[in-house]
Amino acid sequence: DAWTSPNSRALIAVTVHYEDKGKASTWLLDVVEVAESHTGAALAAAFEKVIKDFGISHKVWISEVN
Repeated sequence: DAWTSPNSRALIAVTVHYEDKGKASTWLLDVVEVAESHTGAALAAAFEKVIKDFGISHKVWISEVN
């Protein structure tokens, strides 16, 4: 999810959703400030950094919902 804070900071929250033994789970991985506005390139770079920092890039499946 992406939004702009009341003090005009561009932020992105990265969550993961998975199933373990038939139980759905959701975790918030990180909330990071995006250096630029919410452009596609800036959001993609922020997302890529988070999944690399957590070492899960090989496990990520991306689903885009507008």
